[in-house]
Amino acid sequence: MLLSKTDLSVISPFVVVGPVRRQLFFGREAEMGRIAANISSASFALVAGRRYGKTSTLQRLHNELLSTAGYHTLLYDCSRIDPAQPLSACVVDDWKPGIPPNAPATLDDLLPWTSPVPMVLLLDEADRLVMIDRRSGWRTLSIL
Repeated sequence: MLLSKTDLSVISPFVVVGPVRRQLFFGREAEMGRIAANISSASFALVAGRRYGKTSTLQRLHNELLSTAGYHTLLYDCSRIDPAQPLSACVVDDWKPGIPPNAPATLDDLLPWTSPVPMVLLLDEADRLVMIDRRSGWRTLSIL
Protein backbone atom coordinates (compact mmCIF):
# COMPACT_ATOMS: atom_id res chain seq x y z
CA MET A 1 0.00 0.00 0.00
CA LEU A 2 2.86 2.35 0.82
CA LEU A 3 4.54 1.72 -2.57
CA SER A 4 1.31 2.48 -4.44
CA LYS A 5 1.37 5.99 -2.92
CA THR A 6 5.08 6.60 -3.58
CA ASP A 7 6.58 8.28 -6.66
CA LEU A 8 9.66 6.13 -7.29
CA SER A 9 10.73 8.32 -10.23
CA VAL A 10 12.03 10.81 -7.66
CA ILE A 11 14.79 8.43 -6.56
CA SER A 12 15.22 6.48 -9.81
CA PRO A 13 18.64 6.78 -11.50
CA PHE A 14 17.03 6.22 -14.92
CA VAL A 15 16.59 9.14 -17.30
CA VAL A 16 13.29 9.05 -19.15
CA VAL A 17 13.56 12.31 -21.11
CA GLY A 18 16.61 13.41 -23.11
CA PRO A 19 20.14 12.04 -23.16
CA VAL A 20 21.67 10.18 -20.24
CA ARG A 21 24.53 11.71 -18.28
CA ARG A 22 27.89 10.18 -19.16
CA GLN A 23 28.28 8.59 -15.72
CA LEU A 24 25.02 6.64 -16.12
CA PHE A 25 25.32 5.69 -19.79
CA PHE A 26 26.50 2.14 -20.46
CA GLY A 27 25.78 -0.89 -22.60
CA ARG A 28 26.45 0.45 -26.10
CA GLU A 29 30.22 0.02 -26.12
CA ALA A 30 30.22 -2.66 -28.85
CA GLU A 31 28.14 -0.50 -31.22
CA MET A 32 30.19 2.63 -30.55
CA GLY A 33 33.45 0.70 -30.97
CA ARG A 34 32.29 -0.71 -34.32
CA ILE A 35 31.34 2.76 -35.53
CA ALA A 36 34.59 4.36 -34.36
CA ALA A 37 36.69 1.59 -35.91
CA ASN A 38 34.98 1.74 -39.32
CA ILE A 39 33.85 5.34 -39.69
CA SER A 40 36.60 6.19 -42.19
CA SER A 41 35.24 3.71 -44.72
CA ALA A 42 31.50 3.39 -44.01
CA SER A 43 28.36 5.30 -43.16
CA PHE A 44 26.14 4.18 -40.31
CA ALA A 45 22.50 4.55 -39.38
CA LEU A 46 21.55 3.89 -35.79
CA VAL A 47 18.00 2.60 -35.95
CA ALA A 48 16.31 1.51 -32.75
CA GLY A 49 13.12 1.82 -30.78
CA ARG A 50 12.27 4.52 -28.29
CA ARG A 51 14.41 4.70 -25.16
CA TYR A 52 17.30 2.73 -26.71
CA GLY A 53 19.81 5.51 -26.18
CA LYS A 54 20.32 6.76 -29.74
CA THR A 55 20.86 10.39 -28.71
CA SER A 56 23.12 9.36 -25.84
CA THR A 57 25.14 7.16 -28.21
CA LEU A 58 25.56 10.01 -30.71
CA GLN A 59 26.60 12.40 -27.96
CA ARG A 60 29.18 9.96 -26.63
CA LEU A 61 30.61 9.47 -30.13
CA HIS A 62 30.63 13.24 -30.61
CA ASN A 63 32.05 14.31 -27.27
CA GLU A 64 34.63 11.58 -26.76
CA LEU A 65 35.21 8.63 -29.04
CA LEU A 66 35.49 10.21 -32.48
CA SER A 67 37.32 13.36 -31.43
CA THR A 68 39.94 11.31 -29.61
CA ALA A 69 40.27 9.19 -32.77
CA GLY A 70 41.30 12.31 -34.72
CA TYR A 71 37.98 13.35 -36.29
CA HIS A 72 36.18 16.63 -36.21
CA THR A 73 32.52 15.89 -35.59
CA LEU A 74 29.43 17.92 -36.19
CA LEU A 75 26.35 16.88 -34.24
CA TYR A 76 23.09 18.28 -35.57
CA ASP A 77 19.69 17.67 -34.04
CA CYS A 78 17.31 17.57 -37.01
CA SER A 79 14.32 18.10 -34.74
CA ARG A 80 15.43 21.77 -34.74
CA ILE A 81 14.61 22.05 -38.45
CA ASP A 82 11.59 24.25 -39.13
CA PRO A 83 9.76 22.75 -42.14
CA ALA A 84 8.79 26.26 -43.25
CA GLN A 85 12.43 27.39 -43.43
CA PRO A 86 15.10 26.47 -46.00
CA LEU A 87 18.16 24.50 -44.92
CA SER A 88 20.14 27.72 -45.29
CA ALA A 89 18.40 28.83 -42.07
CA CYS A 90 19.62 25.77 -40.12
CA VAL A 91 22.72 26.89 -38.23
CA VAL A 92 25.36 24.22 -37.55
CA ASP A 93 27.45 25.07 -34.51
CA ASP A 94 28.11 21.95 -32.42
CA TRP A 95 31.62 21.00 -33.60
CA LYS A 96 34.11 18.89 -31.65
CA PRO A 97 36.98 19.29 -30.83
CA GLY A 98 36.59 22.70 -32.46
CA ILE A 99 35.38 24.39 -35.61
CA PRO A 100 37.48 23.35 -38.64
CA PRO A 101 38.98 26.05 -40.89
CA ASN A 102 36.39 27.68 -43.17
CA ALA A 103 33.61 25.58 -41.64
CA PRO A 104 30.14 26.18 -43.06
CA ALA A 105 27.61 28.01 -40.94
CA THR A 106 24.43 26.27 -42.15
CA LEU A 107 23.25 22.83 -43.26
CA ASP A 108 22.83 24.15 -46.80
CA ASP A 109 26.45 25.38 -46.86
CA LEU A 110 27.63 22.05 -45.45
CA LEU A 111 26.39 20.02 -48.42
CA PRO A 112 28.94 21.15 -51.05
CA TRP A 113 31.73 21.76 -48.50
CA THR A 114 34.89 19.69 -48.54
CA SER A 115 36.42 19.43 -45.10
CA PRO A 116 40.18 20.04 -44.81
CA VAL A 117 40.25 17.68 -41.81
CA PRO A 118 38.74 14.21 -41.27
CA MET A 119 35.12 14.91 -40.42
CA VAL A 120 32.04 12.98 -39.30
CA LEU A 121 28.49 14.31 -39.53
CA LEU A 122 26.19 12.96 -36.82
CA LEU A 123 22.47 13.55 -37.42
CA ASP A 124 20.09 13.05 -34.52
CA GLU A 125 16.35 12.69 -35.20
CA ALA A 126 17.17 12.29 -38.91
CA ASP A 127 13.62 11.16 -39.67
CA ARG A 128 12.66 14.85 -39.51
CA LEU A 129 15.20 15.64 -42.24
CA VAL A 130 13.83 12.78 -44.35
CA MET A 131 10.29 14.19 -44.19
CA ILE A 132 11.46 17.65 -45.24
CA ASP A 133 13.92 16.44 -47.89
CA ARG A 134 11.23 14.36 -49.61
CA ARG A 135 9.57 17.63 -50.69
CA SER A 136 12.79 18.81 -52.38
CA GLY A 137 13.21 15.62 -54.42
CA TRP A 138 15.79 14.18 -51.98
CA ARG A 139 18.33 16.94 -52.70
CA THR A 140 20.01 16.86 -49.27
CA LEU A 141 20.11 13.13 -48.69
CA SER A 142 21.33 12.39 -52.22
CA ILE A 143 24.30 14.70 -51.61
CA LEU A 144 25.00 13.18 -48.22
